[in-house]
Amino acid sequence: MGQALKQLARKKPFDKISVSDITAVSGYNRQTFYYHFQDKYELLNWVYYQDIFADLVKGIDFDNWDGHLCKMLIRIRAESYFYQNTIRYAQDNFQEHLFHVTTELFGEAIEALDTKQRLSKADKKFYAGFFAHGACGSVIDWMKRGMKEEPEVFVKFMKGLVLSSEKAAYDRYSSN
Repeated sequence: MGQALKQLARKKPFDKISVSDITAVSGYNRQTFYYHFQDKYELLNWVYYQDIFADLVKGIDFDNWDGHLCKMLIRIRAESYFYQNTIRYAQDNFQEHLFHVTTELFGEAIEALDTKQRLSKADKKFYAGFFAHGACGSVIDWMKRGMKEEPEVFVKFMKGLVLSSEKAAYDRYSSN
């Protein structure tokens, strides 16, 4: 059914794709579709997870996140028609997954930087969320702009910015 959704996304906007369309292309009946998925958005989440997020989170940590992100962006770019179509009509679905992963990563990084235990749990959560929103917004913006920059270039720039700004923010805050 995921492949059927991708096929259909080549031909029509995501908001115009119906469950009937998906079942007609996939060869499954509506009952089978609804046995597995509540609606097309749940199918979309499943496709996102299977295609990019399942591999992204395997063994990821703050030391190797850039390589994982680069692989994810390369996959997204390879099927740009699908991701640009669905991000236009269902951005929250993609953003939710990415935000969850990046919040955990930034949380780990902040924890590692807080060697003197000066930050409260609330501060750490705020910083992690702040940087995660920036990372998610940057990735989504890259997608909406047509994925013109090479994934490797985009990730290199992002990594440099993340490392320097996170350390600077921590140093400034913890010295007070």
